[in-house]
Amino acid sequence: MNSESKVIDEPRTVALRLRELGVEPKVLRDAILDGEAARESCTAHDPVQMPGFLAWGRVVRGLRDRLVPDNWKARDHRGYATVVSPDESIAIAVATGNEVTGTAGAGASTKYPKGAATVTAVECNQLELFAPDQPSVEKPTTVTWLLLIRREGDGIHAELSRPELLDTKGFVARWSERILLELIDVEPEPTVEPHHDVDEIEIEVTRRTTA
Repeated sequence: MNSESKVIDEPRTVALRLRELGVEPKVLRDAILDGEAARESCTAHDPVQMPGFLAWGRVVRGLRDRLVPDNWKARDHRGYATVVSPDESIAIAVATGNEVTGTAGAGASTKYPKGAATVTAVECNQLELFAPDQPSVEKPTTVTWLLLIRREGDGIHAELSRPELLDTKGFVARWSERILLELIDVEPEPTVEPHHDVDEIEIEVTRRTTA
């Protein structure tokens, strides 16, 4: 599914690259742990979608809580939740990753197909990537990165990666860059497991008609 991309996995190089993007590694780690704490607060009486929804929402909130004081901005365009850098050059969204997430192997992708908001974001990434030196092409001001997260047993695998292409089913098929985060050790996985997670909520806006 996934063509070769630039992979950064050496811890010191990872930290340096993240700081170039304006993000401390601890910010990502702590936001991810916020999400896992929210997931583990659920019980068997919660709706099956609730653990994944809460985890996703708390990671987004955790990123915003830590980055907005540094002049980042919370943005929810058509329900696509991101946090945007002060100069608006970078946006970070949160998604569940597949079984390769957080490892250097080929095939890393989102666990679930993405919707129209991610499609638009990836198309903007493509414009920025393939037309960097063409002044006649109007380039996007914001490049979107995905914080991919995968829970497996007593460890959380994650990466901050820049999607370049989606396949026809809506999965990320190619990345221009993948920054692999250090494995996060946690308690064994809880028994309550959601049937699926939530990565983005898209709101369709319809114009009211008058008689």
